[in-house]
Amino acid sequence: MPDSPPPQRLTAGKKERGAEDIIVICGGVIPQQDYEFLKKAGVKAIFGPGTNIPAAAREILDIIRTTRS
Repeated sequence: MPDSPPPQRLTAGKKERGAEDIIVICGGVIPQQDYEFLKKAGVKAIFGPGTNIPAAAREILDIIRTTRS
């Protein structure tokens, strides 16, 4: 697994440890072309520079509610 990209390592590591209930959210300067790859790897949300913080917080709360229900 060390040669795998970080998102796959994170997803596999969560599974190995029985921690699949942990929600992964990314933020920062992430190229737009990487978003689909990250989502397929299990990232639930991606927030780039200039993200509206209150809107992001609402989105994260919605993700938590949906995932935990």
